[in-house]
Amino acid sequence: MDINYIILAHRLPEQLHRLINKLDAANCSFYIHINKAIDIAPFKEYFLNRYNIYFISDDKRESISWGDLTLVKATIKILEQIVLDNRNGYCVLLSGQDYPIKSNDFINDYLNKNASINFISTFPFPAECWPEGGMPRLQNYKINRSCAYKDYVMLPSIYDCTFYNPRILMKIFSLIIIGKYEFIYKIIKRRTYPSYLKPYGGDFWWALPIRTIRKILSFLYKNKDYIKYHEDSLLPDETFFHSIIMNLFETNEISKIKPSLTFVKWASHKDSSPVTFTVKNLNEVVRENKLFARKFDMNVDESVLDVIDGTKPIKYIKINPIPS
Repeated sequence: MDINYIILAHRLPEQLHRLINKLDAANCSFYIHINKAIDIAPFKEYFLNRYNIYFISDDKRESISWGDLTLVKATIKILEQIVLDNRNGYCVLLSGQDYPIKSNDFINDYLNKNASINFISTFPFPAECWPEGGMPRLQNYKINRSCAYKDYVMLPSIYDCTFYNPRILMKIFSLIIIGKYEFIYKIIKRRTYPSYLKPYGGDFWWALPIRTIRKILSFLYKNKDYIKYHEDSLLPDETFFHSIIMNLFETNEISKIKPSLTFVKWASHKDSSPVTFTVKNLNEVVRENKLFARKFDMNVDESVLDVIDGTKPIKYIKINPIPS
C-alpha cells in the first residue's frame, strides 16, 4: 500500500522533521505545504537530499488566513500534484503538529485491510455541535478585517431580517472605519448553498483512497462555482470535502465512509482550537482507536512524543488496537 502524506505546516520545523522521520518508510511519499507567509528555508534545511519529500513550489503556496478557503486551496493543489505524479494507494491529510499513535506497520496493515474506505468524519446540517446548527456558515458572509488570527466578521445579506440587528450594523461600521468596502457588493445578494449538494460538516483531517481523490478533482472541474461559493465561508475546511464525499457515496456506498483516523480533542464547543496534548493527556490519547492524534507542540511538551515513540516509558500507558 502506497501512502501519500499531505502535511500542512506553518511553524515548528524541527517537529515537522520528527513527524516525517517517524512516518518514513519505503512506501511513503510526503507532500508538504508551508504557509506562504512563512520563510520556507528552515523547513527545507531538515530534508536535503530526501527522495520522497516534496515541498509545494512557491508559485503554488497559499498565504493561509485563519478560517477561510486558503487552507482548502492549498490542499487541492497538493491533490492535483499527487494525481499528476500518478500516485496510488491512500492520501492522508495531516497538519505539521499531528503525530502517529500507532506504528508504521500497524498503519500500513490497517490501510491495506480497508483499502476502499474513505476515512472522514461527517454529519449533516444543521449540526448540533456548532452554534446555531452551523447554518451561519452556509448563509452568512465571512469578511476578513485583516490576516490576523480570528480578525473577521460574519454578515448576513441585506434581505435577511437579522441584518438590521444593531450588532450587525456595528460590525459594518467597523469595516467602513478601516476602509473595507468590498463587502457591500456581497451582502446585496443572498448567499445560497449549491443546489446540487446536501451540506455536511466534520473535522478537516481525513484519509482517502486515490480513486476518491480523482472523483473529487473531477467534481471540482465540473462545478467551479463550488469553490467560488466557499470563498465567503467560515471554516470551509470543515465542510468542503465532507459535502462532496457524502454526496458521491451516500446513495449506494455509504458503507465506504468511516470516521477520521485522527483523534482531536476540543476544549469546548465554543473553542475553535484543539487541545494541545501533553504527557498528562497521554493515557487518553493512546487509548483512542485512531492512527494519529492532533495536536502536539514540542515547545510546550516534547516528552509526550518521546513516550509515544517508546523512548520514555510511563507505566500506565496501554495502547489499544483499532477495529478493522
